Amino acid sequence: MAAAGGRPKFLPMARYEHLPVFKAVYDFNLYFHRLAQGFPKDVKYGLAGEVRALLSNLLDQIVLANNSRDKAVCLAQAEHCIELAKIKSRMLQDLGALSVKSYAHIAKTLVGISQQISAWEAWAKKNLSN
Repeated sequence: MAAAGGRPKFLPMARYEHLPVFKAVYDFNLYFHRLAQGFPKDVKYGLAGEVRALLSNLLDQIVLANNSRDKAVCLAQAEHCIELAKIKSRMLQDLGALSVKSYAHIAKTLVGISQQISAWEAWAKKNLSN
C-alpha cells in the first residue's frame, strides 16, 4: 500500500534507545567498564579487554537487530557474545580479578539479558512467519 507521494507505507520501528534490552546492555557496559578500571594492568588490557569488546559487540548486535527485518542472525550473534562474556567473566573470577559478589552480579545480569534476547527471538520468528 502506498502513502501520499507514492512512497510505501510502513510502520516505524521502535528506536533502539527505547528497548529495555538495549538499556540493560548499555548499563551493563558502563558497569563493566567502571569495574575493569580497578583490575591489574595485565588483566585490564587482556582478558577484561576481551570482555569489554564482547559487550560492545553485543550492544552493536542489539542496534542491528532492531534495524533489520530478519533479526535472527543479529540475535544469534548477540547470544554468542553473551556466552563468551559469561565464560571470560568466570575466568576473571577464577583468576582473582573479580570478587564472588561481582561475578554473581555479572552472571545474573547476563542471564537476564539472554532471556530478553530469547524472548525477542521468539517474537521475531512468530512475526516473520505471519
